[in-house]
Amino acid sequence: MSGARGGGGPEPERLAARIRDEAARAGIPAPGPALADRLGELLARLYRWNARINLTAIRDPDEGVRRHVVESLFALGRIPPDARGTLCDLGSGNGFPALPLLLAREGLEGVLFERVARKVDFLRAAIGGLGLTGRVTVREENLSSPENLPPDCRWVT
Repeated sequence: MSGARGGGGPEPERLAARIRDEAARAGIPAPGPALADRLGELLARLYRWNARINLTAIRDPDEGVRRHVVESLFALGRIPPDARGTLCDLGSGNGFPALPLLLAREGLEGVLFERVARKVDFLRAAIGGLGLTGRVTVREENLSSPENLPPDCRWVT
């Protein structure tokens, strides 16, 4: 991908533009500029961290736009814009689809479940960097049964 910073990964601004283009091409409403910028930053952070720890097998950022971000945004059709409640993400890994959904639906809170410590570290850094600290928490655990979900989980990914 052109426009990558020397060793620093893809540029968030370029990713944001690609996200808007690919969403429109996929037939879903393109995210507004502010949301696209935050999604671009999330994806750029993923690729910076991916250079150190394996968070995604998708190495091409353009494919990451399609497979991580745009595919996540398809689920917005199931979550009303004014949604309230908690989204729980099981096996959160690299934060997709949960983090894009939580960025797009500001009325939601999130609980991300991930058992791998280095992925938990990434998720916590991403949450802090995106300003989601008050709304989204990470639990370092393997949720063994749906009965163990927090009772306020309204959406599960």
